Amino acid sequence: MAVRLRMATAADKPVVERLWQLYLHDLSAFEDTEPGASGVFGPGPYFDLYWSERARHPLLIQVHGRVVGFALVRRLDDGTHQMAEFFVLRGERRRGIGRAAALAVFERFGGWWEVAQLRDNGPARAFWRTVITEYTGGRYEERATDSPVAGVKQLFRASGQERSR
Repeated sequence: MAVRLRMATAADKPVVERLWQLYLHDLSAFEDTEPGASGVFGPGPYFDLYWSERARHPLLIQVHGRVVGFALVRRLDDGTHQMAEFFVLRGERRRGIGRAAALAVFERFGGWWEVAQLRDNGPARAFWRTVITEYTGGRYEERATDSPVAGVKQLFRASGQERSR
């Protein structure tokens, strides 16, 4: 299966916004998130920054040219990369797409990484532990997060090299 990452451009922003609705709908099972009166989930305070700040990288996940998800990667002040958001369409899950996309993201942005999951999102915790264990050979650290919906985060070093936009 040919999984490809592509940097999302300003022209792709509406595509990511539509996928964002599905992503937040999925997350609503694990946190107190509801759509507004219009039936639409809000984008949150940081969404727009992915198209204006150099330290934020919006990526589309594609399979055979079709968009099947996204990854929003943020570079923290200390140089650590953070998987801020990651989403694969439900119909595309359990086929290795998320795994391949995650590994490609780690390779695209080498160096130190932080990947966090919500406390109650057991499927995400299992997915990330499996992928990160495979990628690092089990060489990662897991800590509790400081989040209001406290969960866990994995910290590890990726071997890839950061590519510019």
